[in-house]
Amino acid sequence: MIKYIYLLILFHCINLNAQKQVKWDISFEERENLIAFKATILEGWHLYAVYLPNPNQGPLPTLFNFNESKKYRFIDSIVQQQPKIEYDNNFGVDLAFYENKSIFYQKIEPIKNKIKISGNISYMTCNESMCIPYDLPFEIKVNLQD
Repeated sequence: MIKYIYLLILFHCINLNAQKQVKWDISFEERENLIAFKATILEGWHLYAVYLPNPNQGPLPTLFNFNESKKYRFIDSIVQQQPKIEYDNNFGVDLAFYENKSIFYQKIEPIKNKIKISGNISYMTCNESMCIPYDLPFEIKVNLQD
């Protein structure tokens, strides 16, 4: 019986990780020189903002880490859509989060026509009973027209 319970718990954990609470679509918008990070969030889950009201308390913010390149420069920092801000009883602080979907942008100044933008997104998703941290590597190749 105990083996059965352990297997059930293991299956539940594997199933949660396999279904991914956030699906990311990463693209480059050439007209604006923007990297667009589009997040589709599973119903019942939250994705936390880049800029949190209480960054040292509560869940981890969404962080975009880029590998260095001499082929482009960053213009300012990541831009996020307006998050929902609510007090959370579990964390005891105001949280800035997204439900269903969100888009984040990073503006760049290309120096070369062929560039590769890579890095990782560190983020946390939570529902009413658990939080799961993720670290997602990404890479997009851009071939700009003259």
